[in-house]
Parts: sequence; C-alpha cells; structure tokens
Amino acid sequence: MTMYYLIVDTAARAMRWVGAGHDAAIVYRPDEDRFEELEGSDIPLGIDATWSFTEHAGSPWTPGMVVLVGTDGIWESRDPGGRLYGKAALREVLRRHAGAPAETIIRAVLDDLERHRAGGPQEDDVTMVVLRVRPG
Repeated sequence: MTMYYLIVDTAARAMRWVGAGHDAAIVYRPDEDRFEELEGSDIPLGIDATWSFTEHAGSPWTPGMVVLVGTDGIWESRDPGGRLYGKAALREVLRRHAGAPAETIIRAVLDDLERHRAGGPQEDDVTMVVLRVRPG
C-alpha cells in the first residue's frame, strides 16, 4: 500500500511530507507560473518492517499556491483510443483554475477527466486532496 503523508505547518507557512511509494504531490506557484513535485523517496508500506521512512521539507508557501495530492487514477485515465490523460493535462487544469477555491479546482479536474474519457469507463480510483493558500 502506498501512502502520502503531508503535514501543513500554518504557523511556519511550510510543509513536511513522507512519500511511501506514492506519487509526488504537485505544487503550482502562480506567482512564478511554476510547477514542482514534492517527491518522497521511500518504499510502499508493509514491504520491509525495518525500513525507516524519510521526512522531507519544502520551500515556504507563497500566496495563491495550489497543492494537489492524488492517485495515479487521475493521470492514468484513458480516452476511448487508449491515450492517457497525463500530468501535463492535470497541470494545465491547475494553472487555469489556480485562483478558484479548492472545491472548484477539484470539480474542474473531475470534469476534465470526464471529458477526456468521453463516456469511457473509469478504470481506477480517482482520489485527490487540493490545498490552496489564500492570496495575501
């Protein structure tokens, strides 16, 4: 089982995380129009009982920053021709909706996935958490 554990420190305006085999969180910084990934370096849970997981820390929050932690069912969704949705499409949705509330960003991602699938089945779970730092 994979896991992504993110600690949001509101006082320090910082994040710490552990990625146990899970895909990295995607961060969009609209003030710089830049994406980054908060990657982990560890193995999935339950593989090695002696494994010591590593905590990572990232650069400080910036106003308007968006963080998405999601499952691979998002970027591995396929259209009827078998083409993957991909992380580039996901990043573009984040860019277009970065000024919106987190709930709206999630809805925009789900709507774009539905358009991409064009009536095809959802083959994997689509799970995400979106955090958005308020501007100013």
